Amino acid sequence: MSFASSDVELNPPAFPPEIERYIFIFAAERDRGTAALLLRVAHRVRIWIEPLLYHIVDTSYPAVYDAFMRTAIDNPDALRIGVRGLMVSNLYFEDDKALAKFYEAIALCKNLERFTIVQPLTLPSLLLPILADLRILRLVIGLDKLLTPTIPTPEAAQSLCHVTHLEVFGSLFGHSALEEAIQEALIAMPSLTHLAYTHPPDDLDAWLEKLPRLQVFLIAGASSPRDYLLEDEYRDQRIVVTYWERWDEGASYSEGYWDRAERFLEKKRLREIPETEFRAVYDGPELPPSPPEDDPDEHEL
Repeated sequence: MSFASSDVELNPPAFPPEIERYIFIFAAERDRGTAALLLRVAHRVRIWIEPLLYHIVDTSYPAVYDAFMRTAIDNPDALRIGVRGLMVSNLYFEDDKALAKFYEAIALCKNLERFTIVQPLTLPSLLLPILADLRILRLVIGLDKLLTPTIPTPEAAQSLCHVTHLEVFGSLFGHSALEEAIQEALIAMPSLTHLAYTHPPDDLDAWLEKLPRLQVFLIAGASSPRDYLLEDEYRDQRIVVTYWERWDEGASYSEGYWDRAERFLEKKRLREIPETEFRAVYDGPELPPSPPEDDPDEHEL
């Protein structure tokens, strides 16, 4: 008797397979805790929903990081198939070898679409080839850590050729060789339509003329649109001044500043907002309350 047939006999389905699969996936997507429990129902159910547990991985929790690394060894297909969003914050790596192993695990995430990583963990020699091999659509990263003056602009742009939405940490608009190389790479990125940065250049309108494909340039302060960000008299109607509430907001699947900017610009197109206004405040659906602080050791992938 095969394992699959035994599974069906011990836990016979109550509905046709396609309906049963839909019900279990719907329940798993609604609640992560429920998904973990459903893994125990039957082997066929585990096959359906296990990849969902890996859709969004936040390694700021040590237990999640440990589980991510274990999964890379014990069940790499789960990372290859499941991971869509990955947030990488500061962790205490003992040495560069540990960081290299972590990057190897990231490289397994072949379906990764949204990626956020802090500057101290951004090593160009290791990370850039990995990004070039993935189809990242939304990226939050320190380009001054990722790129170097020795990397040709076309190569840097091609490594990020799928990125449509980008938030840049670190220095961007200075006059060093590296900063100028980063600007050239941004201009050369073939798919880039949305760019976020906290400190715009003195003449932002002139700089944006170099990016005709760009649809949104977002100037984001923390918590609220800062008045000092509105001191300049902007002309380019792609500029939106707003704020961020989460450090990974630029690559998150949750409601965030990209959604706010799109609604703001649509209202401008409909002439509901004057062309001289660039400040976008929150106008989306009511946000859920912040979850209570829990024990990080209870988190699992």
